Amino acid sequence: MTAENVRTLTDGEIREIAETYADYAFSNGEENFFTLLGSREDIIRYQAASLKMALKAGWIWTIGDDRQAYIAITTSEWKPPVSLLVKFPFIVMKSVRLSSLTHMLKLVRRAGPSLADMMRKNKEPFVNVAMLCVRKPYQGKGYMRQALDVAKSMAEKKGIPCVLETDEMVKVEKYRHLGMTLAGMRHITTTMTLYDMIWYPS
Repeated sequence: MTAENVRTLTDGEIREIAETYADYAFSNGEENFFTLLGSREDIIRYQAASLKMALKAGWIWTIGDDRQAYIAITTSEWKPPVSLLVKFPFIVMKSVRLSSLTHMLKLVRRAGPSLADMMRKNKEPFVNVAMLCVRKPYQGKGYMRQALDVAKSMAEKKGIPCVLETDEMVKVEKYRHLGMTLAGMRHITTTMTLYDMIWYPS
């Protein structure tokens, strides 16, 4: 399965990806981290804003002839254009309530730094999966593995680890099945946890 670096997405495609995040059904008492932002539409607007930034930065790849899955990949070396970093906070603040965004960021800071943040601080190189989304009609058909393989291939070529952050133990087990290791947990609330995963090249 070939991967393509995506340079354009229609408003409909962006909405579909954002809805996939907003509509994901959590299990075992865990909750969607992004519900801290507010309603379903708030989550969709936030995810759409994030997608547009990642798209402009050139971080998004797609898998399959019908774009069955999308993955946003960065590395510790890649830096988005300064103009994007300046614009992004304003775009997000237009998408969701400032009070909700401030509350979410406060809880994240209280939970401590992510694995990627710590590695960046220590100047350790890594490939980072910022987003992985399998379109609803194609879920459960192996596209998650194929999308993750794009990031792992980049890490393998560079001889550096691949990291990602997820928000449900069910997803943790899926990533473990795909060769990743749980490297840490950050509790946001009693029902919300962020899990740091890492994969090392052979």
